[in-house]
Amino acid sequence: MGTGEHPYPKSKLNQQPHKVAIPPPQPFIKSFKNTVKETLFPDDPLRQFKNQPPSRKFQLGVQYIFPIFEWASSYRLNFFKSDLIAGITIASLAIPQGISYAKLANLPPILGLYSSFIPPLVYAMMGSSKDLAVGTVAVASLLVGSMLGAVVNANENPKLYLQLALTATFFAGVFQASLGILRLGFIVDFLSHATIVGFMGGAATVVCLQQLKGILGLEHFTHATDAVSVFRSVFSQTHKWRWESAVLGVCFLFYLLVARYISTKRPKLFWISAMAPLTSVILGSILVYVTHAEKHGVEVIGKLDEGLNPITISDLSFGSQYLSSVVKIGIVTGVIALAEGIAVGRSFAMFKNYNIDGNKEMIAIGTMNIVGSCTSCYVTTGPFSRSAVNFNAGCKTAVSNIVMAVAVMFTLLFLTPLFHYTPLVVLSSIIISAMLGLINYEEAIHLWSLDKFDFVVCMSAYVGVVFASVEIGLVIAVALSILRVLLFVARPRTSALGHIPDSTIYRSMDQYQNVKSVPGILILQIDAPIYFANSSYLRERISRWVDEEEDRVKSLGETSLQYVILALSAVGNIDTSGITMLGEVKKVMERRGLKLVLVNPGGEVIKKLNKGKLIDVIGQEWIYLTVGEAVGACNYMLHTYQNVKKPNSNGSESAKETANDNNKSSNSNAVGVTDNRGVDSEWWISFWDKNPPFPEFEKSFNLPNCCGAIDATHIVMTLPAVQTSDDWCDQVKNYSMLVQGIVDEKSRFLDVVTGWPGGMTIPKLLKFSGFYKLSESGQRLNGDPRLLCNQFEIREYIVGGANYPLLPWLITPYNESDEMLGHSGLNMVHEAARSSAVRAFSQLKGSWRILNKVMWRPDKKKLPSIIIVCCLLHNIIIDCGDYIRSDVSLSCHHDLGYVDQWCKQVDPLGRKMRDNLATHLEQIK
Repeated sequence: MGTGEHPYPKSKLNQQPHKVAIPPPQPFIKSFKNTVKETLFPDDPLRQFKNQPPSRKFQLGVQYIFPIFEWASSYRLNFFKSDLIAGITIASLAIPQGISYAKLANLPPILGLYSSFIPPLVYAMMGSSKDLAVGTVAVASLLVGSMLGAVVNANENPKLYLQLALTATFFAGVFQASLGILRLGFIVDFLSHATIVGFMGGAATVVCLQQLKGILGLEHFTHATDAVSVFRSVFSQTHKWRWESAVLGVCFLFYLLVARYISTKRPKLFWISAMAPLTSVILGSILVYVTHAEKHGVEVIGKLDEGLNPITISDLSFGSQYLSSVVKIGIVTGVIALAEGIAVGRSFAMFKNYNIDGNKEMIAIGTMNIVGSCTSCYVTTGPFSRSAVNFNAGCKTAVSNIVMAVAVMFTLLFLTPLFHYTPLVVLSSIIISAMLGLINYEEAIHLWSLDKFDFVVCMSAYVGVVFASVEIGLVIAVALSILRVLLFVARPRTSALGHIPDSTIYRSMDQYQNVKSVPGILILQIDAPIYFANSSYLRERISRWVDEEEDRVKSLGETSLQYVILALSAVGNIDTSGITMLGEVKKVMERRGLKLVLVNPGGEVIKKLNKGKLIDVIGQEWIYLTVGEAVGACNYMLHTYQNVKKPNSNGSESAKETANDNNKSSNSNAVGVTDNRGVDSEWWISFWDKNPPFPEFEKSFNLPNCCGAIDATHIVMTLPAVQTSDDWCDQVKNYSMLVQGIVDEKSRFLDVVTGWPGGMTIPKLLKFSGFYKLSESGQRLNGDPRLLCNQFEIREYIVGGANYPLLPWLITPYNESDEMLGHSGLNMVHEAARSSAVRAFSQLKGSWRILNKVMWRPDKKKLPSIIIVCCLLHNIIIDCGDYIRSDVSLSCHHDLGYVDQWCKQVDPLGRKMRDNLATHLEQIK
């Protein structure tokens, strides 16, 4: 990709970066209500009821449950003309399809007509779609026939079979309506588009294979639905094939396919395809009646009962031994019917530019199935073929369903005897012709080119239905869909960002070929919420990104990696596992000598990071609003360190001379001090007298009259063999010893104090040090004051972290709550200067890795002589400290596991001097 230099402009050095705001805390009840609202009521269905009088609320409530009262008042005569034509057209399709699909479900054919009478009336009152034509569907019929047929044989016990089918329809309706009432429609969304394409195609293939029984005139046929069983049943009965039936079936199938082809090529001739099934039924009935084909092996429907739907509420079997199976069948068919009905309704609503309420649709479909189960109907929904005809016929409202229902009612009352001679082979041809349209091979090819995993889901569902069973295919399809969701959650995408030249924009290096990586900085973007399911993966993936970047940098000889920026803009939420993961990533980065920076965490994320105290661990100063601001700050730190780290041309000679001078000083200035407990507690190594503060510190960090930086670190020790004092137990329950040092701009130690117990606070450690006493008495930091641009004087001072007190000679950063304008500019420069001490201790522990291990044993009476070795190690580092060694892995923090505690001790003179310094830095921008 190439790299580019990104110098941080001096004009922006003290510019305040935009702060990432933490949302104000909310009461638990309010937060819980908002969560429930966003989860279950994203469309805010009660919005229309706000600020309305009771009478208006009642009216709106009735219209919400029964949308017919909303649009009926504006219904016009020209609408009725269109709906009348559409209703009669779909009735001509619904009658033969209803009879055919009832046979597919192993139910009496008359139930197909019953199911096209009552349910459309219910939907016309409660449905929100203008184009959905309600009736029975092939897939739901197949599910009822196959799943219920495995429980009860329809031929041996037809009455029980019918009762269980009606009961399953009741439970399907209850399940559908419950999903709508409880606003749980998102459950249906687990049936992805690829799943539905594969499942529908497989079910259509199975339905077509099942129709070979009617086409070939076979009397005995397998109850299994898999392709192997069907072909075995077909080819094991070749001697029973009826050629008359086969010829008749092929002829009608050819006619139906030609009619559909004509309507597809010329949409205005849609009525040819719509009328073709009824025409086939009429022609087939006439042909059988004239030729007496029923006596030559062509099976006919036979007698159909006249009259309207009988009430069957008493036939619902709730105490049956098959109740669990019936409930399962109802739920499965209910989900499939919902998925198809809502998908079809939304598709046609999009064409006419109106919206349908998915939850209201669930309530409407569920209610019509509950009512239908009590009026001799089985599972109904909005089939695509019938709805497409309704749409093409020019329907305007749901009145077309009422017209269809009236036409079916007229048929039930007066025309059912005419279907006596309708051949079953014609019904098989009608079913095959309808099912061939559901095998959407073009969409499968599109899925292959678009998303290979979706293609696998589609084909798995298809193969499962065709070669196993409808239930197994459905389970495979749903399982793969859920697996896809889990993969998206558990394996979120991460990408490396680079800088687009001549802009402040950072984008994916995989997507944009002209982006350039930023030297010394790795920018990673996480594109999903961070949960327990993906936290481990993200931790490992981030480490791998760092490994790959370090290998790349090493191979190309570029600037070594120093900062890792995590862009969290796409992270909408985070849980406790995610917070723990970020804390672990920070520790890992510190061990590798890297600094972790966060960018633009969302409101929910930053709120949880704050509650989890992770902001204190990472540091508010390392959380930025934009990637550009984060890169700018990191670049400033990098270029500051480049000036510090680079040795002069004769660096080795200079190092040797400095080492000799420092060695002489170190040996002559070691002083032992004993506290009142008799513990040898302090070794003081001072070079201040012979090596006064270097003016280069001020030049390097743009801090007038600054003479150095102070910091402290813990040396962890093992438990002693004898009882120890609790003084050695620090804040994280380790037994440790504190080491404090003051360094110059090149991270060389000027003063070192060690030997104090780790349980001591940093302010107390400072107060007990000799440097504190000397500075307070005016024997240190006593040079001439400097005049700032705002005409204020500033004395000599050093800089320290927030865990140190603010004193007239020790400047600490501003707290977040401070309202002093310009404090971010001071904090940024202050952090750069203080990092000299951080790097010094990182150099110390990186060079002498024994200091990073656990080994010292503090005794109650005295300290072991190994601490003297610690002082000698300090002296060695001082002798070699004229530049940072490149072979030592440095960390951005030397005290892993320890969190800096903000010191509240503030000296008024120190506060005034810090404010003056901040004002000065603002004015010299």
